[in-house]
Amino acid sequence: MATNFAYKNTRDFKFILKEWLPLNKILAYPRYRENYAVDDVDMLLDTVLKLTKEVVEPTGEDGEVNGVKFENGQVINPPSWPGLYKKLVTEGWATSNNDTTEGAVVLPIILVYQCWEMFSAVNAAIIAPIISTAWGVSTLLETLAPEDVKQKFLPGLYSGAYSGTMDLTEPQAGSDVGELTTKAFPTDDPRVYKIKGQKIFISNGDNTWSENIVHMVLARVDGALPGTAGISLFCVPKYWLNEDGTKEFNDINPTGIEHKMGQHGNPTVALSYGDDNNCRGYLMGRNPLEFGGKGDGMASMFKMMNEERLMVAMLSTGLMANAYYNAADYAKARVQGSPFTDKKKGKVAIVEHEDIRRGLLRSKAITEACRAMVYKGYFDMDIDHSDPDPAERKPPMNCP
Repeated sequence: MATNFAYKNTRDFKFILKEWLPLNKILAYPRYRENYAVDDVDMLLDTVLKLTKEVVEPTGEDGEVNGVKFENGQVINPPSWPGLYKKLVTEGWATSNNDTTEGAVVLPIILVYQCWEMFSAVNAAIIAPIISTAWGVSTLLETLAPEDVKQKFLPGLYSGAYSGTMDLTEPQAGSDVGELTTKAFPTDDPRVYKIKGQKIFISNGDNTWSENIVHMVLARVDGALPGTAGISLFCVPKYWLNEDGTKEFNDINPTGIEHKMGQHGNPTVALSYGDDNNCRGYLMGRNPLEFGGKGDGMASMFKMMNEERLMVAMLSTGLMANAYYNAADYAKARVQGSPFTDKKKGKVAIVEHEDIRRGLLRSKAITEACRAMVYKGYFDMDIDHSDPDPAERKPPMNCP
């Protein structure tokens, strides 16, 4: 059941886009107005519905049956996943959609995540933690990285050739990020630091389909303040890109795989940085030693974390919706007992039993309400990312 894609249509999505939220406002922005109209929504969503059923659904079962493995120091993914990732990238469904290069044809954020909800409903372990995270990494680089670093990594993230991660948690610290012990040591280049430490529970920490993985790592510059105040953010690629175009392994080693949120196929990996003292990272933001030991790493990482939180809400909505659709299908097919209010009617499908029907209607209402809240959030993100009016991009006064 869990890997049976039970969406029958895209009516809910279309209602949100065409009857509730003013999608025309988003499509009128300069980056979209030459490429899309409201009438394009139907074809787009129906195409993705078909793609999910035919292409993504089989890989969900593969991820459950043949989960990620760790053998001889290597992370081994479910057999069908590299092919799925390549297909989604080739057809434009897995690329980082915040490409800001001139002339790039991109979808509004709200439409991207409606497509990804369908993918996530049947294979949450590859879509949300892997594909969406690359978007978050590229957002951070667009905001924080110097131009030459952007040129090194953004094209690969935009195209899907590169994937990304956010690396916060450590074995001894857990969710208390201020207790991290991963250190950053200066080099002759003031932007480049040697990174040494360990992280755990890193979604997409290693895989067999990306040409490179861009890790966004929280670490403490040697000499910075203890606790959260002294944390900085670093861009630490799996493969270091040299100025002459060559690349070399950047001393980031997987030490094992872990399980997170029941996603057996997702490569949730423990990582070790700098075992051979040759792991390098670019400092994103200010040098804490020039600001009384205070870093800006946590504030910077929240630019990505907040969007990832909404992504988890989208993922959860997809899983919840698919569970409801499967339950409704089963209730219509399963015949047992007679209705409480009409014992003479004989055996009926259990959907006709009052309490079953009540439970299904409650699930339907919660699913649709959650979906509406999620996509109102993405609608506001489209405004924040693309509206040319600063007053429109500014959050309400009561919004943190």
